[in-house]
Amino acid sequence: MLDNFTPFDQTSLVEILNLRALNTPDEPAYRFIHCDKNRPDEEIVLTYGEMDTKVRLLATILQDRIELGDRVLLLYP
Repeated sequence: MLDNFTPFDQTSLVEILNLRALNTPDEPAYRFIHCDKNRPDEEIVLTYGEMDTKVRLLATILQDRIELGDRVLLLYP
């Protein structure tokens, strides 16, 4: 299962995601498939570029609202 594993030179998830957003912005990073029987074929796809934009926006909002050292819990479906 890990035969194709290539270790990253980056040391954090943030660095890895930044690199993917720069190199492959149009590649799918996240795919959510609904379990709702009323929407069986509906899915949400987020590319690395879109994810980078959303993450940077959220980071800006959090920096404006919290103090350094505060803890934040992020919940996503």
